[in-house]
Amino acid sequence: MKDITAKDVRLAIKNGLTPDELAEEYGLSLDQLKSRIRAIYKEGKGTKAQQIWGELEANRKKAHCRTKRKAPTVVEGTPKTIEPEEIQEQPEAESLQDLKGKEATLSAEVMKLESDHKELSGQHRDCIHALRELQTRIDNVRKELIACNQSYNEIASKADSIATEMNTISTLRREKVVVLERVRQEILEKSMIAVYVYKDGIIEAPENPDVALNDDGYQELKETIAEREECLDLRVRDVITLARLLKICESFDALTLVCDVPELEIAFWAIRNN
Repeated sequence: MKDITAKDVRLAIKNGLTPDELAEEYGLSLDQLKSRIRAIYKEGKGTKAQQIWGELEANRKKAHCRTKRKAPTVVEGTPKTIEPEEIQEQPEAESLQDLKGKEATLSAEVMKLESDHKELSGQHRDCIHALRELQTRIDNVRKELIACNQSYNEIASKADSIATEMNTISTLRREKVVVLERVRQEILEKSMIAVYVYKDGIIEAPENPDVALNDDGYQELKETIAEREECLDLRVRDVITLARLLKICESFDALTLVCDVPELEIAFWAIRNN
């Protein structure tokens, strides 16, 4: 019977295996599989293990949706099978480069709209101020009533026009902000790197084969972190692995860490976030 690891569990989730399929693959019962997952993810009150088990359970629904088909319909007197509805192809996901380009364009458009809105807001305030002055003149100087009333009507019309334009810009800006946030979220998801660390010191990113894992300079870093409180309970090999891991992940803005040594993972996040 093969021993199951965190990497095996992660790959099983990614490949859509259900708990029953994963248990069968490793010759385990469901209870044995659940106990093994709890042993792998020893943290908190089992929150991580519950999350992993939940992701495996979620694959049941995905598997059901993949196998579900529309039943054939038979018309009396004329045997006829109605073919399953044609599955529409999903549009291809945009590349990271395209999303970044779109983000830059949307950011510039939002900034331009905000600048235009600010300028028009100042103009609108000026118009309102002018209207008040003209209203006072109308009350105090009857002989200027006709001239002031004409100016009032013209400026009021301009103010209404500007207010309408401001409302249009505000609506457009809100729509652009929603799209911008969605694009930024997609960029974050596509930038996420999954890094796996094993007890023997191997570090890899199997889900991101094109990402370079460069640990240059880890020797100097090892000497720096060896005496830190976070590393006092680590093995010498783990301290070396931790130094390499910190160097490799220096350039990663977003990452998921799957580690066979919980103490090493805790020390990594403590030092990285410090």
